[in-house]
Amino acid sequence: MSNYQELTISIFKEIIDKYGFESVKINETSIALVGNKFAILIVISRDGSTLKYVMEDEQGEIVEYKFDSFISSKFDSNDRIGIGNPVTINDIIIAELRISAKGLVNHWQNILNGDKLWISEYENYELGGKAELVNSVIKAVLEPLFNKK
Repeated sequence: MSNYQELTISIFKEIIDKYGFESVKINETSIALVGNKFAILIVISRDGSTLKYVMEDEQGEIVEYKFDSFISSKFDSNDRIGIGNPVTINDIIIAELRISAKGLVNHWQNILNGDKLWISEYENYELGGKAELVNSVIKAVLEPLFNKK
């Protein structure tokens, strides 16, 4: 998909502005919305979009939670208003991004505010689990940003 980063920033503009996120390009397929010592990583692939929560753990390692199925489990029909029936992969990606942005605002303001209490619930969630180390590219981009906040 071309220009997905600009599109992602425009779709998440309300979140970026309201919660003070900085949008940072990770690579050609990923963008991070960086908050205070955490980030929401948005990854685009030919299968759609994926959201991950990235933070520094107690040992100082940069880790990620693949939490999109967890957060979307609380999304409802209000989060899908105006989406229509996307058919092409580009339209599906746009729809997924719009639903994610609406759903985060409607159901997960605690996450957007930097609250990490949801993590214990995620670790017990059927599709959840423990955090995993991020790859070297994500670490190289986000670690300096986490350290300056």
